Amino acid sequence: MMDIGKRIKILRKRKNMTQKELGILLGFKESTAVVRITQYEKSSRMPRDNILQNICNIFDVKKEVLTSSTGDPVIDLCIDMYWLSMEGIAPLLVFNFFKSVNELFPLKYGEFNRLIGRNKY
Repeated sequence: MMDIGKRIKILRKRKNMTQKELGILLGFKESTAVVRITQYEKSSRMPRDNILQNICNIFDVKKEVLTSSTGDPVIDLCIDMYWLSMEGIAPLLVFNFFKSVNELFPLKYGEFNRLIGRNKY
């Protein structure tokens, strides 16, 4: 499972945002913004709930998608695979995984797609 810090880094890079820019958007002082975001991305410090929610708002993702915490193991596994696809890791494996989940658990696959804001993989 990919940790939250790595997911934050992926989202930040996909938006072409620096650590300093993200830190300032989250309300940190310019002098501490980079340090704080580095701590989050390296998972040496976990963002508090309000900061985590602000990160979700900035990147327009649901908290469950950032944390893989839906309470449903199939959907949480789908979310973990989604993050692998965001990083470009094993695209064929990820594609086949989602194809299988769609065939075996179509309702859960639909719920996963609603969480990430898309209709199809």
